[in-house]
Amino acid sequence: MNNTIKGVLWSGLVLPGLGELVLKCYRRGAALVLTVSVCMVLIVAKIVRQANDLFAKIEATGVAISTDDVAGVVVELLPDSGGPSYRVLMFIIAGCWLFSIVDVIMIAKKLERMKQTPTRDLTDSVKWE
Repeated sequence: MNNTIKGVLWSGLVLPGLGELVLKCYRRGAALVLTVSVCMVLIVAKIVRQANDLFAKIEATGVAISTDDVAGVVVELLPDSGGPSYRVLMFIIAGCWLFSIVDVIMIAKKLERMKQTPTRDLTDSVKWE
């Protein structure tokens, strides 16, 4: 399997930035992995915080809760404005994912061109008289 396919598979199917790491572009790969990881952690933290708020409201009522009551509480919690919104974080993740796939393809093509270009020894082209 060539480097282009490996890089695209790692970046496209696993995590943005891993393809760059496979192709030995460590700074760019680390930046993408870190950016996407931070966004994912923020999303999970926000979901956990909202779930805790939901459970606190359910416990506060102390009565049997129907699914309609839970749905009402969930709808009430959705417009939570604390921190970056889901849309912004998901947009960042999607942008990193797309950038990573295109970037891996460009890097791999550049590496392949560099391998195909014959290197000349300067002494071969110079005639010494």
